[in-house]
Amino acid sequence: MWTGIVVGLAAGALVGAGAGKLGEDEAVRVGRVAAHRLLPAGVARVVGRRLPAAELVLGAALIASGGAAVVAVPVVLLLAAFAAGLTVNLVRGNTAVGCGCFAFGTEAADRGDDRLRWWHAARALGLAVTAAVAVAPGVTGPWPERLGATLAGAVLALAVVAVGAVRAVASAPQAFTGPAAAAVAHLTGRPQ
Repeated sequence: MWTGIVVGLAAGALVGAGAGKLGEDEAVRVGRVAAHRLLPAGVARVVGRRLPAAELVLGAALIASGGAAVVAVPVVLLLAAFAAGLTVNLVRGNTAVGCGCFAFGTEAADRGDDRLRWWHAARALGLAVTAAVAVAPGVTGPWPERLGATLAGAVLALAVVAVGAVRAVASAPQAFTGPAAAAVAHLTGRPQ
C-alpha cells in the first residue's frame, strides 16, 4: 500500500504543479526556466512552454497506471532533473529565482519571502527517490489496492497544493482582477 501512496504523492505533485503553471503567461514560465541559467535560450523556451503539459500528462498517467514503471521512470527522471537544477542554483548562490514549483515561486521570490531553499531540492529529490523505490523490481501488489492508495496519495498531495495556493493568493490579492478578484476576496475575506 505504501507504494501507491508514494506514487500518488508524486503524481499529485506533478498534476498540481502543471495545473498551477497553466494559468500563467507563457513569457513568465519561459522567464522562470531561463532565470535558472541551466539551459540554452532555445531549450529554455521550449521547456517553459511545454513543462506544464508534461507535468499534467505524466501525473495523470502515473495515477491511471497505478505506478507502472513505463510511466514512473520518466517521472523519476524529471523529478531528479528538478532536484539537480535546484541544487546547482543553490550552490551558485542563485536563490532569488525561487523554486517555480506550483507557479508560486517567482512572485514570492520577488517579494523576498520565498527564495530558493535547500528543502525545495530535497523535496524534489525525495519524491524522485521514493518513486524510484516504489517501482523497483520486486515491489509488487494487487493493482486495485495500488490504485486506491495512489489516488489517496494524489488527494493528499493536491490538498497540500490547495493550501499553498490559498496562502499565495492571500499574500498577493491585488494581482487579480475581474471575477478572479471576487473569488480572492471571498477566499481571503478581504474587500476587492
